[in-house]
Amino acid sequence: MAHLPSPILLGLRVVVPLLGHIVRSPNAAIVHEILIHCNSFISCPFIHEHRNFNLEIHNLAKFTCNLGVGRHAWLGNPHD
Repeated sequence: MAHLPSPILLGLRVVVPLLGHIVRSPNAAIVHEILIHCNSFISCPFIHEHRNFNLEIHNLAKFTCNLGVGRHAWLGNPHD
């Protein structure tokens, strides 16, 4: 298990308080995926970072939310 020396910054303010709880909300899939990845670390602090300080990521997320059904944005390595 690894230790993350700096906190993970999240742009979705409503997700941060839900971490560590069973969630049944529109953001449940996001929280579930975050919790799965957290199991790989000894320490994994999260804080909210407002979109004004992370404008590039905010714009990317905003763009991908407007893609049509069946359209995807691959970040990092493409799916096999």
